[in-house]
Amino acid sequence: MIGTFELLLMGLAVVIDVVLLLIVSEHGNRPKTANWLRILTFGLCLVHGCNFFHLLIQDADGVFWLQLDRLCFSLLTLGFLILPSGMLHAAIRLSHTGVDPKPVLDRRYGLLYIPLLIHPVALWLIWQSDSRNFFDSIQSLTGIYLVWQIVANLTSAILFYRIRSRIESPGALTFFIQLSLALVVMTIFSTLYVFLLDRSQLELPLRLLTVLLPLFPAVLFVWNILHQRMLPIVVERTFLYGGVLAIVLLVHRLLVSPLVSAASQRLNLDILLIEWICIFILILVVRPLRQRARGVLLHLLSYDPYQLRDITRQLSVELSQKSEMSVFGLASWFAESLHQRLAVDSVQLFLDEPFLMEIHSPIRHDTSSAASNSIPDLLPHLAKENRGFFRKGELVEPAIQNALESSRAEYGFLIFFRNVRGIILLGGRLRSDRLSEEQMTSIAMLCDQFAATLYNRHLEMERLNHERKSMQQEKLSVLGLMAGSIAHEIRNPLSSIRTIAMLMKEDLANAHEHQKDLGMIVGEIDRLTQTTHRLLDYAKPSSIASSRVIVGDTIRRILHILEQYARQSHVELISNLSDPTISIFASEASLSEIIFNLARNAIEAASEVESGCVKIALQSTGKVLIIRFQDNGKGIPAEVREHLCKPFVTGKPNGTGLGLYAVSERVRELKGSLHCLPEESSGITFEVHLPLNDKNSFKSLSQ
Repeated sequence: MIGTFELLLMGLAVVIDVVLLLIVSEHGNRPKTANWLRILTFGLCLVHGCNFFHLLIQDADGVFWLQLDRLCFSLLTLGFLILPSGMLHAAIRLSHTGVDPKPVLDRRYGLLYIPLLIHPVALWLIWQSDSRNFFDSIQSLTGIYLVWQIVANLTSAILFYRIRSRIESPGALTFFIQLSLALVVMTIFSTLYVFLLDRSQLELPLRLLTVLLPLFPAVLFVWNILHQRMLPIVVERTFLYGGVLAIVLLVHRLLVSPLVSAASQRLNLDILLIEWICIFILILVVRPLRQRARGVLLHLLSYDPYQLRDITRQLSVELSQKSEMSVFGLASWFAESLHQRLAVDSVQLFLDEPFLMEIHSPIRHDTSSAASNSIPDLLPHLAKENRGFFRKGELVEPAIQNALESSRAEYGFLIFFRNVRGIILLGGRLRSDRLSEEQMTSIAMLCDQFAATLYNRHLEMERLNHERKSMQQEKLSVLGLMAGSIAHEIRNPLSSIRTIAMLMKEDLANAHEHQKDLGMIVGEIDRLTQTTHRLLDYAKPSSIASSRVIVGDTIRRILHILEQYARQSHVELISNLSDPTISIFASEASLSEIIFNLARNAIEAASEVESGCVKIALQSTGKVLIIRFQDNGKGIPAEVREHLCKPFVTGKPNGTGLGLYAVSERVRELKGSLHCLPEESSGITFEVHLPLNDKNSFKSLSQ
C-alpha cells in the first residue's frame, strides 16, 4: 500500500509538471517566460517522470526492464543536474536584470551549467552497474552533487531574499521570501536523505520529500508569472486528470496487478503490453471515450488553447458594442473579425430569409461556386443536427459532405434564433491547428450571440421604420390642415384683387397699353384661385364612388383647362379616347385630381425637350378601365422611380413631391392601381387602372 501511495503521488507530480511545461511553452506565454523558467520546468519533468516510470517497472524482471531502468536513471541524473543550475541562473538573472523576461543575451550564464559535464561520468556508472537502486548506481558522485546543490540552492536563496524589495511587482516581497525558505528546506531534506540512506524507516518519507519539494518553487515561479492563465488549467485539468489517473492506478494496483502477475507466470506472456493494447482498442471502440480522448489531445497539443478563449471573449464584448450597425454591416464585420482573430483561411456566412445574405471573408471572386447555391438549400437538413457545430467528416449525409467539400470548409456553426437562420463555415486554421470541443463550444456561443444581436437589430430597424412612417403621416395631416387654412386666407384677397383689376380694365380703353397687362393679371389670379380651390378640396375628407362620372367628359374638361398652359410650354396635347362615353362610379373631385396632376406632370416633363408631346388615351379591356398619360420628356431617374408615390419624393428641381402621392391616394380610394412604365427611347408613361364590373360600370344614357 505504501508503494501504491508513492506511485500515486509521483503520478500526480508528473501531471502537474506536464501542465507547467505546456503553459510555459505555449505560444501566447512565450513572450512572458524567461529561458531559465523553461529549463527549470523541463528539469522538473525529467526528475518526476523518470521516478514515476522507475516505480512502475521496478518489480519487473528481465534484461529489457533493466535496460529501461538504466535509461530512466540516466534522464533522472540529467534532471537533478539541471535543477540547481537553473535555479542559480534564475537568481542571478533576476538580481541583474529584474523581471524582464527577454533581456539581452549573455552567454556567460552558460558557465552555470558546467556541472552538467559530470553527466557522462554518471552515465558510465549507471550502465556499468546492475543495481536497480538509483543512489547505489551513482554512489561515488553523490557527495559531489550534494555539495553543488547546497552551494547553488543557498546562493539562490540569499539572492532571492536580497532582491525581495527591489522588484516592483504586486506580491513580490512574499513570493521571494517563500522561494528562499523553500530552497533552504529543499537543501536540508536533500542533505538528510543522503546521510540517512541506510536507515530504512526514514528512507521512504525523506525520498518523497526530496523528490517532490522542487515542485514547490517551480509552481511558485509559474504562478506568479502566468497566474491568469495557469489557474484555469490547474483547476480544470490537473486535479481532474490527476484524480482519474490516481483512481485508475489504484484499481490497477489492487485488482488488476495480481491477476496480471498470475497470468504472466502461467502463460509466459508480456501481459503489460496486452493491457495497453486492450486500453487502446477500448478507446477506439467506445465513442464517448474516443471523443473525450480526442478532445484532451486537441487541447493539450493546441497551439494556443486559452488565447482562443480570450479572443472569443473580446469578440463577444465588441459584438455587444456594434449593436447600432446595420444588419449587413454587422454581418460583414463579424465575418471579417472571425477571419482575422481565429486565424482561419476563410469564413463563409450564409443567412436565409428575411436577410438573404452571403458574405465571404476574404472576399471570394469565384461567386459562381457550387457552394454558394448548395449551402442555403441544406439549412433545413442542418437544423436537424443535435449540436450547434460540427467538423468535416462527422456528418453522414452525402449532400452535406459534398457541400462542405465544395466550400472548402473544415468547421460549421449553425445559426437558428427566432427568424435568423443560417450557417457560418470556417476554413482550416492557418497553423494547421485543429479546434477542440471546448474551443468550438466557445465559438458556437459567440455565433449564438451574433444571431441574437442580428435579430434585435432587425427588430430595432423595423420599429424605427414604423415610427418614421407614423411621424410622416402625422406631418402630412398637419400639412393638410395648414394648407387648407392658408388656401382659405388667400382666396379672399385674390377675389378682391381680381375685382379691382377687372374694374381697371373696364375703365381703360381697348387700345390702352396696360389692357394686356391687366388681362394677364386677371388670368394669373384665376389660375391661383383654381389652385386654392383644389387645395381646399384636397384638404376636405374625400367622397368615394358617390356618383356616375363620364370619364371622357372629365378628361376633355381638364385638357381644356390645361390647353393654355401646354401652348405656353410649347407642348402638343394629343387625346385618343377610344370609348369616351364609358362611365364609372367615382368622386368627380377625385377623378379630376388624378387626371389634372398626371396631365400637368406630363406637360412639365415634355416641356424640357424640343417638340414636346403628351398623349392621353382612354380605353377599356375586359373589366379594367385604363387611362394612359405618355410624354416624350427626359424620363425619371431609376433611383427616384423606385420611391415614387411617397411623400416629398420628386425628380423636379422645384417640385414638392406631393402630386403623385395625392394621385396614388385617390387611385387607391377608387380601388384602382397606378403604374409607371419607362419608355425604351425617352419619356415616361403613367397608367391608371380602375375597376369595371357589373356593379359600377355602365354606358351613358344616350346609349
